[in-house]
Amino acid sequence: MSEDSEQVEVEWIKEKSNHVPGDISVVDKNLADFLVKKGDVVYNKDDKKMECSKCKKYFPEKEIELSHDIPKYVGGVDRDGRHYLCSECHDVYERKTLKRYFNEIFNENIIITNPDRRSLIPFINRIKKLDKDKLLYCKKISLKIKEEYYDNTSS
Repeated sequence: MSEDSEQVEVEWIKEKSNHVPGDISVVDKNLADFLVKKGDVVYNKDDKKMECSKCKKYFPEKEIELSHDIPKYVGGVDRDGRHYLCSECHDVYERKTLKRYFNEIFNENIIITNPDRRSLIPFINRIKKLDKDKLLYCKKISLKIKEEYYDNTSS
């Protein structure tokens, strides 16, 4: 088993040689998927994991963030598309989006060094004040960024 293989908790629902119903085991994700299909186990509800749409790693559900394809602050709505990202990938996506807005709308190259998300608020507030045409342009930029971000799975 490689060091990168993900471990998940499963609860046994069938009696097996070393397990009785109710036992909790930590197993490799691939084995867990196989055992779930066979009907031997279920994923432990307390250890629910979700996959990050970008890095494809699994994280506890509470560590995954819902991210909108078109940010709400430029008029995006749920039906425009959403994806689930881990905190690290969401931060990269959000910063990449803001930098592109500022570059294409204001011809400014902004540098965001503070890791605190609250540091993004002044940039977001400036974007929110744009007229409708520029906000529509921001929506188009957002869709380009989404396409680039998910096509390039190595970044």
